Amino acid sequence: MARGHDWLSRATLTGDESFELLDEIIAHYAAHQQRCHVEWNPGNCHRGGTWNAELGVRLLARGFIPGGFRCVWQADVSTALSRHRSALKLQHFGPEDREELLAVLMTMEEKTSEQRDEMKAELLHGQSSVHWHHYVGYLDGTPCCTATMFENGQIAYLDWGYALEAFRNRGCHGALIRQRLMDARKAGCRRAAAVTDIGSQSARNLQNLGFQLAYNYVMLIRDPLPLPAGGGRT
Repeated sequence: MARGHDWLSRATLTGDESFELLDEIIAHYAAHQQRCHVEWNPGNCHRGGTWNAELGVRLLARGFIPGGFRCVWQADVSTALSRHRSALKLQHFGPEDREELLAVLMTMEEKTSEQRDEMKAELLHGQSSVHWHHYVGYLDGTPCCTATMFENGQIAYLDWGYALEAFRNRGCHGALIRQRLMDARKAGCRRAAAVTDIGSQSARNLQNLGFQLAYNYVMLIRDPLPLPAGGGRT
């Protein structure tokens, strides 16, 4: 939040937040003079009975506006395409390879030592279990793209796949999708999911490899303004 990354520091709602808690969230961002970015995704309302349709009305009444939509994609892993001929060489990193992965990503993304500590903390926070898989792709020996996957039971989630700008339009992202789908199938998963922005190249690549749109969800934003007078339900 201190660096102004309101999308990265967004509030992800699970659907059962009280209106009082919502006002606390809004006030927290306003106190720090930061735009409040809220993700209202039905997929996060995973506990029974937590979807509250009044939530959207409440957020709009408190000064939020739609900030865009994101797409949730799904695919049948059993139809995953086999690896195709490519000059890209992919390396898989498990939890035990975290230090090696950090070194490669530091080189690839030209991170400073301070950023390395931040990246390591991110990997340790939720992405170091046996269910997380990390990938780095190389062209002519140069690390140029990366992606992650979470698999657990019958579901795999494809996350954070991208290529450096100088290596785009060379099939890197497609190769990362294929590899993760094949690994998900080997792990016993039946379905795979991914999230993208609308109309992005990532969305097109997923569609080209068998993904179909499951649903869209809204991102809401609010400038750092004081709360309007009056509380309770609106």
